[in-house]
Amino acid sequence: MYIDINQFTSDELFELAKKRKQEEEASEARRVALGELRQRRDELIAEHARTLETLDGQIRELHNRRGQLVIRHKTAVDELDGQIAELRREEKAVAEQPSAPEGRVGGETAPGEKPRAAAGSRASGGADLATALAAIMKGRLDISESLLREHLRNRGIDISNFSRQLEQLVREKKLLKKGSGNYALPRK
Repeated sequence: MYIDINQFTSDELFELAKKRKQEEEASEARRVALGELRQRRDELIAEHARTLETLDGQIRELHNRRGQLVIRHKTAVDELDGQIAELRREEKAVAEQPSAPEGRVGGETAPGEKPRAAAGSRASGGADLATALAAIMKGRLDISESLLREHLRNRGIDISNFSRQLEQLVREKKLLKKGSGNYALPRK
């Protein structure tokens, strides 16, 4: 828009210039305030991101610690369950053992009599393995072969033919194969 300044008096021109200067100063003040607000916003976003990153790290660390504690607890409980089962087997074996006839001591066999397999020996390995697997897998949906090996090793069970024994238990339907290397107990 075009304004002819010749139509205005000096006082009116002075007032227009003063008003224009005030508008420019107000505009500059708004621009400065806007810049400060944007800077505060950016700082707040950056601080929020740093705080979230720190908290996420703490959550990951706590989650890892929880997982380790659960594994340690489960391993300790499984080990104690194995010891309890072993003591029960020994107690049962002693209770089932006939009293020794005269002239023989507890572990000796009569001529022509076959010796009985001791609990935990290779002869009773399949039954011990099935019992141990049932104890380990109690309360689990499935478990990996490597974790089974670790638990059995902790219980002192011979795992030299473990893969073959697992396949035998799968064929006998005492164990279900759930994908590659994962096993589960059959549902009753």
